[in-house]
Amino acid sequence: GEQAVTPELLKEYLYVAEGLGMPQRAYDLLVSGRIRGGDQAWQLTEQARLAEQLGHPGDAISAWQRRAALKPLEADESLRLASLWYGQGRLQQAWQTLQQNENTASATATTFWRTYADLAWTQARYADASAAGDAIPNAVGRVAQLAASLREHGPWSASLHWRYIGAA
Repeated sequence: GEQAVTPELLKEYLYVAEGLGMPQRAYDLLVSGRIRGGDQAWQLTEQARLAEQLGHPGDAISAWQRRAALKPLEADESLRLASLWYGQGRLQQAWQTLQQNENTASATATTFWRTYADLAWTQARYADASAAGDAIPNAVGRVAQLAASLREHGPWSASLHWRYIGAA
């Protein structure tokens, strides 16, 4: 049956289960519906994170969407959901996710805004579609980026970016 737990106890359980290499058990508890009380938005965030970690992108997307209905996604959360959509080949949903949450991204959220610009570029469409469709010929079809950064290493910092711009 249902069990009332404190948020602190649930957080401790998730921490311990993951530390013992049992994220599936933590995920199963979150999706079981047996937990009552606590912060539902936090639980859905954890459920999405664990689903993604366990290789269940569809479940992660579903949890993020339910979470967004309760509380607007932060910029980094929007990026997670957009990347899940993108990984499923759903570019339009990825773009819509970022558009819906652009007001939560600060001006300094460079990863969000770079991704936003990349997706905007791939969504080039005519405003009024004709019988031939709304796609603009020769517009960029897909953009992918991989980045790594090293920061706070004494006076040094470094970053490496690889970007693919090409056909869908």
